[in-house]
Amino acid sequence: MYRAPKAGRSFLYRCYVNTSKGPDHFLTRDPNCEGQIKDGPLGYVADSQAANGGLKTIRRYYNGSKANHFTRAGDEGVPSGYSLEGPQGFVPL
Repeated sequence: MYRAPKAGRSFLYRCYVNTSKGPDHFLTRDPNCEGQIKDGPLGYVADSQAANGGLKTIRRYYNGSKANHFTRAGDEGVPSGYSLEGPQGFVPL
């Protein structure tokens, strides 16, 4: 994660929603937290992969039965019980 703004970077926010299955914290690039409660700022992510491929993709996953989001960097595959929602940006290795 980057701490400073720069061309080609977007801000990542930590958000919160209270579901019927309990609280869920999630990460998003949406400054309005997808209509949920803004929990706090995290930092910046690159909008595209570096020319040398030196960044890891961060991806967000969702488990509907748990009403829970999960974000991680790398290519470990989809966590058990979760479905891929999509990439959120790129971070240094």
